[in-house]
Amino acid sequence: LVSSERLASAWPPTMLSNGKISVYSTSNWQKLHSLEGHTDFVWSLVYSPSGRQIASGSYDNTVRLWDTHSGVLGRTLRGHAGAIRSVAYSPSGLQIASGSHDNTVRLWKVASGQCQAVIEGFDGGAERCLENNPRRQLSVDWERR
Repeated sequence: LVSSERLASAWPPTMLSNGKISVYSTSNWQKLHSLEGHTDFVWSLVYSPSGRQIASGSYDNTVRLWDTHSGVLGRTLRGHAGAIRSVAYSPSGLQIASGSHDNTVRLWKVASGQCQAVIEGFDGGAERCLENNPRRQLSVDWERR
């Protein structure tokens, strides 16, 4: 995951059981930060449109928002009852969508961390949320089981 001159990595996700995310400079590949807070696999990472924040989704059922320059944890978004498989910012960067194995997508207000909506009915879990598109629509991919 690359934004301007920074790269965030939690790869490979199936082996990253410690929940740590590493942020590197792409100019010299020096490690800038180790983002620690998740207690289980980190499955999804995304930079905000401004590049000032990283959102991470984890099997610990949380979405965490990190400052890219300091590496400091800003907010922890709680509410899902299952692992977070996807996170996506709105084009404005003011909202985040998170998709979970609890068969829901939640829409969050970034500034407050408040859950604004819960969309239900994704049997098998919401695998990918893609919100950054020209029509400003939320697209969700899920596997029906």
